[in-house]
Amino acid sequence: MKMNLRTDLAIEEFAKEQATSQEERNYFGCKVTYLDISEEEAKKYKKNGGQYYTLETTAFKELDHDKEQKVIKAIQKIMKELLDSLNIGFDDRIFVVGLGNSEITPDALGPLVVSKLLVTRHLFENNIMEDNMRIVSALAPGVMGQTGIETSDIIQAVVKKEKPSLVVVIDALAARSIRRINQSIQFTTSGINPGSGIGNKRKELSKKTLGTNVIAIGVPTVVDVLNITHDVFGHLDNLIEDENTKQEINNLRGQLFERIDEDEGLDFFVTPKEIDQNIVDMANVISRALNISFHNI
Repeated sequence: MKMNLRTDLAIEEFAKEQATSQEERNYFGCKVTYLDISEEEAKKYKKNGGQYYTLETTAFKELDHDKEQKVIKAIQKIMKELLDSLNIGFDDRIFVVGLGNSEITPDALGPLVVSKLLVTRHLFENNIMEDNMRIVSALAPGVMGQTGIETSDIIQAVVKKEKPSLVVVIDALAARSIRRINQSIQFTTSGINPGSGIGNKRKELSKKTLGTNVIAIGVPTVVDVLNITHDVFGHLDNLIEDENTKQEINNLRGQLFERIDEDEGLDFFVTPKEIDQNIVDMANVISRALNISFHNI
């Protein structure tokens, strides 16, 4: 039986593809997996091709300040590589979008990051900015349930008027594996489909739809109950040596997945109990790294 294990992370979708260009790197003590995915490969999963970086860290889980400083430096390095690859100069305008609902903690990453960014567009308009500052504007457009307007329509309208050279989109994601929740940060040039990981897919935000370069930054903050169940059965499979018992476990797994698929009442998502602190810490780290990456500070 084919299981629909939801994920927004490319490393969980593409990492086993033999044709995918994959490198494991070490940035300031942080493990970073780089994937260069072609459009042809990406079409198999109904996604866009592009560069994908996945930074892994236990800094937020362990509330480790020293590790957070290393994550900030690693993000700076990733952003520099992405900005250089997209030929974004220091005089080019950058528009940052914080997707998500600020009233729902696991979905508040985007708005929180935007609230901590050093925005400068209005200061440049009045000719009062220093030479070490880049032109940066930002917006947290909310979600359709709050505004009644498709989020992509709001963003497209701003992009059409402001004409930025780069749109940076920040969003909370869904992961396939429990161990990636609040422990992975994904950066990609492929754009993003808001809500796709939780089955609430909105209009795509990418270079194809916005007409300008896009970098999407996301952290998985929730996991589907089906994925959790799959992880648990995977652990059982590793612990059991008897082949007959393994077969019985696999049969039970198939029956349970069929039951879950049929019962819509079990279609829900889980987030860690520490999410309140984690989301604030992640927003602080990402916003600080972006401020340093955008400006000479």
